[in-house]
Amino acid sequence: MDPLAGKPSKPQDLTITVYNTGSNSHPKLNWIAAGETDVQSANPGVLIDRKINNGSWTQIATLSGTAAQYIDYGINYAGSGYNTAYYRIRFKDTQNKISIYSDIKSIQYGDAWKIGTEQENSITDYKLQQNYPNPFNPTTSISFSIPKNGFVTLKVYDILGKEVAELVNEIKEAGNYSVTFNASELPSGIYFYTLTSGNFTATKKLILLK
Repeated sequence: MDPLAGKPSKPQDLTITVYNTGSNSHPKLNWIAAGETDVQSANPGVLIDRKINNGSWTQIATLSGTAAQYIDYGINYAGSGYNTAYYRIRFKDTQNKISIYSDIKSIQYGDAWKIGTEQENSITDYKLQQNYPNPFNPTTSISFSIPKNGFVTLKVYDILGKEVAELVNEIKEAGNYSVTFNASELPSGIYFYTLTSGNFTATKKLILLK
């Protein structure tokens, strides 16, 4: 008996290009949309996995069955060296049957720490950017800038003020940075993230919507 019988077809022609926002660049995944009606009607119908370097595979996004592209805002400085992000996708139909994986594709991306130190001379103020995307599920990117070397913390709190994640807790050189917050283990709701460095403190709100 064919073990693939009745399952959605394998996703075809997965490719990765660079999506440039003007201030940053992110991997953009494209593939041929599912042809099966049961996949097109499913939500989620597309499952996206990512692996960083030699790490473990993690599901980073689920999309409707008609989707044919995805921009990974959790990866910054796409197209430059230091690290490699690997991607694979599967289709899922309305009967919860899942296809085999697509071919694996990869892209190199820059180390935010190294890129940040190269841009030291252009930074004059502390800045905490609004996370993107927002609302998000389950990952979002948080960017910040520090104009001088110092100890930096970036923490996430729930609406009651309880710390739920510590994203940065170390000495950093002046530069631009971006970190990924994975809230896959947290419930939907409103959260706050706070950047502290020296006498500077800033807080912004983010929304986890599952």
